Amino acid sequence: MTKQDRYLITTADEATWKYDRPIIFLGEWCRLYDRKHVWKNLDAILAKPYGLGKSKKDSDYFEVKKLEQKLFPEFCEILNQHFNLSYSKKYWQIIHGHWFADILQLFLNRINTLKQCFQFYKISGTSFYKDDNYNLATLDNISLYFSFGDDRWNNILNAQIIKAMNIDLSNEFLEYQNKLGVNSIFKKKSTLNDESFKVKILNWCLNKYNKIF
Repeated sequence: MTKQDRYLITTADEATWKYDRPIIFLGEWCRLYDRKHVWKNLDAILAKPYGLGKSKKDSDYFEVKKLEQKLFPEFCEILNQHFNLSYSKKYWQIIHGHWFADILQLFLNRINTLKQCFQFYKISGTSFYKDDNYNLATLDNISLYFSFGDDRWNNILNAQIIKAMNIDLSNEFLEYQNKLGVNSIFKKKSTLNDESFKVKILNWCLNKYNKIF
């Protein structure tokens, strides 16, 4: 582990950055090329990338498959109970199998990326957006794939993961200033039952994944 404390930057959203102290970028995605004039003069380093190399990618792939075999039957039971159905695992695999595997792969990468960062570097704190009026459950699969590149969505997901990992940090919680762009495809928490159910499913996946790890 490095000796110097550094403030963790998890996305390219510069509103969450610090300019008065040493920082560490979680990944190359934080440093947009057209913003090089902003970050090139900062006291900053780039965290060691996670998951490079064929052997590691193969290992993660098989890990996702193991988790899918363990968790998907439970997921099917939850769906059947919620919708008062008795459909088979094969049925739900056709409907939601691809989404479920993508979510597990996403969690595997995000959790292990953060774990590796905390293992090799001394992190003093980080900034997160308040999530009182925001949920990680998207409206559909297209919105989900857009969310993978959305700074606010990723910032809040990282916050949930760090919270579940019980990492002792000095966190700063920020009010989000609404911007035009990809963020507009996400909406505030809904009182509709189907949206609440999506939130529960996403939280269930994340909690199960963290418990296993």
